[in-house]
Amino acid sequence: MGLRLGRKVNAGSVVFAVAALLASVQASPPQGRPRMSAHYYDVKTEIRIEGVVQSIRFEPRYQGAAPFLILVLDEPKTSRRFIVEIGPAWFFEHDVHQGERMNVLGSLAPAGDAEAVLIAREVQLQGEIVRVWDARGFPNWRGGSRQAGKRKRGR
Repeated sequence: MGLRLGRKVNAGSVVFAVAALLASVQASPPQGRPRMSAHYYDVKTEIRIEGVVQSIRFEPRYQGAAPFLILVLDEPKTSRRFIVEIGPAWFFEHDVHQGERMNVLGSLAPAGDAEAVLIAREVQLQGEIVRVWDARGFPNWRGGSRQAGKRKRGR
């Protein structure tokens, strides 16, 4: 990851890139917390939630893939907690803060996890809608970071 002369660099992007890099160094989940199983997007299980960000983390989700941005959201209406799987850290270019409200449209993963897991398709925050998966259930980052750049990354 190099910087080109004459290119404006957003300080938030640099912080995010460093955090993603540090997260990728961690090859296994913290002790005492098992690696979560892979979940797949299913358009038939889509729900919309509005919640408050409780925590932000980067975790390996799929073998051989970049760490994913994972948010823990509490939905005040139902008092339910959701683990929201956003996508690869390199794809999502927004700053997210603890305590921030957001709307998420996503696929509810099959029961069996201690907390509900929601795979985000659209995230609405700070007045913008970020489309992470398309309406057919395909990730917008498919093809890697070079292809995603052509499709407009997660912004």
